[in-house]
Amino acid sequence: MINKLCILLIVLTTIASNAVAQVKLAGIIIDKKTKKPVEYVNIGIVDKGVGTVCNEDGKFELVIPEDLRNSLITISRIGYKSATFNIFKIEGEFTKLKIEVEQASINLNEVSVLATDEITLGQQPDGLRVKGMFKASALGLECGTLVKNKGRVHINDFSFNVLKVPFDSLKFRLNFYTIKNDRPDQKINTKNILFSIAKRDTGLFSIHIADDYIEVTNNFICTIELIHTYGAKEKEAEFIFSAKPDPKGFVHKKAVSMGAWEKVKPYSLCFWFNGSKYR
Repeated sequence: MINKLCILLIVLTTIASNAVAQVKLAGIIIDKKTKKPVEYVNIGIVDKGVGTVCNEDGKFELVIPEDLRNSLITISRIGYKSATFNIFKIEGEFTKLKIEVEQASINLNEVSVLATDEITLGQQPDGLRVKGMFKASALGLECGTLVKNKGRVHINDFSFNVLKVPFDSLKFRLNFYTIKNDRPDQKINTKNILFSIAKRDTGLFSIHIADDYIEVTNNFICTIELIHTYGAKEKEAEFIFSAKPDPKGFVHKKAVSMGAWEKVKPYSLCFWFNGSKYR
């Protein structure tokens, strides 16, 4: 059954900062049928470095620079059709705006009972300690790495080695992408895969995702996306985990929600996966 989302955006104010005007948006994303908040929706201007993620209560704030006033805001979450609206339409009398977004229909692959072999994909840490890190401040910040694969594989778990957590805890979304022009393209997973990491969780960190039905047949890109922070922040808010030097490799990074993908060389992140390979 198709549900719809109702997004209530409230324009709080237009401010001037360093002689450059900005539009500050605040809003709450709710389900039209249940009237309950919808959590962790991506909101922003595609490829312009402006974006965020709403919190678990559906609330968000977003500042739009004056030079992007005529841009489109995009709203996106796994399982729902993306929606866009014009920023200039929410000025003046348009202080409240409702946008209805339909849930996307998802065609699940037929489940087959076939013989499988256990397989490990990705890269594990070795004796060369290299740190992968990002500033744990911008919601929607995302980074990941290429994972090589041949053949049909069902992913059972995801692991990486955590070295430092700069907040009491952080919440992430795990994303799997197909590849186009050496960059992340379409998401493979059809639902949100969320996990939290607390300060005490340094060392090997694994999550079981066999029931999320992630199936790959070729090379893919896996990323972790910061969607919420909890508790006090350390002075240097760097989330640090294991990486390794790779002359031919690079890290895929997106600074904010809806931002453009960048490549950081010459490293690969130490993400690895246990899976079942179909014979």
